[in-house]
Amino acid sequence: MKTPKNGGFPARRAVVRWAWRMFRREWRQQVLVMALLTVTVAGALLTIAAAYNLPDSATARFGTATQLIRVDGGETLSRLLAASDTIEVIGHRTAPIPGLTRTVEVRAQDPDGPYGRPMLHLLSGRYPTGPDEVAITDEVATLMRARVGGQLALDGHTWTVVGTVENPGNLDDEFVLVPPALADPPSSMTVLAGPAGPPVALSGSIELRENDQRSVAAATVFGLVALAMLLVGLVAMAAFIAVAQRRRRQFGLLAATGATERHVRLVLIAGGTVAGAAAAVLGTALAAPLWIAAVPPLESATAHRIGRLDLPRWR
Repeated sequence: MKTPKNGGFPARRAVVRWAWRMFRREWRQQVLVMALLTVTVAGALLTIAAAYNLPDSATARFGTATQLIRVDGGETLSRLLAASDTIEVIGHRTAPIPGLTRTVEVRAQDPDGPYGRPMLHLLSGRYPTGPDEVAITDEVATLMRARVGGQLALDGHTWTVVGTVENPGNLDDEFVLVPPALADPPSSMTVLAGPAGPPVALSGSIELRENDQRSVAAATVFGLVALAMLLVGLVAMAAFIAVAQRRRRQFGLLAATGATERHVRLVLIAGGTVAGAAAAVLGTALAAPLWIAAVPPLESATAHRIGRLDLPRWR
């Protein structure tokens, strides 16, 4: 083997090989450190993902709009629909459920509207298009014992149920969906508009879309997790120091062959880098299936749909 000018020590590549030999020789201690870091990484990822998805999203009420205007039934629907290229109108009225003291909302909404598409999700069947067709949510189907292909008698109408739907942003939102162009006059309306607002004057309450609270929650939890990881890092550092103390004899042999202080430092850094990189990969691999398994109960607790890949992405 060729030797460099520093007294015969076989350069940086040999140092890395030496570090790998010591890493394999003391694999039990290294496994303990990697296990600690792996659990920390997995816990941090799960906590941040859960915190990001816990708050309700404004999409449940606003869709992709930035303004929401609640209008009473005194407004002329045709006047609002004349500006349908810049706004979306959703009609609301309530109807009593036969045999029960409860009422249900009859909602007139276009599934292909410019702003409200994220507020509707088709579970089965299709969206209603005809005057005698409706789609219903799961609780309405249970209360009225209706199913796709069956009949629904409500508020003096008899409709054919052609599909089941939901509001992904609010699973507690129960309604009967009818085509807006064929619906009865609504008792109230929701107008969704962009930043410029509707092109016509409306008398009603206006709500502006707020900033996404999910990013704020995730950033807060990220700070707490970073603090926790710092504490774990201190524990891991103490573990690495203990391992380094056990390696004093090996380091002495390494120095006897011509290694400098920089080479010894490289041995320690190489071992820590391998352990940290392995823990990061293993922690991510552990967190991924746990997150997929945690999504259904988390959806039930938060009453909104959560995408498996709906995670905070900061740039």
